[in-house]
Amino acid sequence: MQPHEERVVTERGELAEKLIRLRAFIHTSPIFPKLPADEQVRLKTQEFHMSMYWTVLGERIYNFPTNSPAPDPARESNQKANE
Repeated sequence: MQPHEERVVTERGELAEKLIRLRAFIHTSPIFPKLPADEQVRLKTQEFHMSMYWTVLGERIYNFPTNSPAPDPARESNQKANE
């Protein structure tokens, strides 16, 4: 894995930890319901965007060259036959 790819993996792991803590605060903390409504909305918006960011990092990791699916020999044979 390339150094920049390792950084993305690390970043996603760190983001996951933060997202878990934020979700715990939103869904289980007795403090959250006492916050002003506009602050609750901002925290839920933050949760949504952090979740989307986590998803995008996962898509990037999935598509790293080292994670790409192995070539399909049957498709390669068909392409060579058609040349």
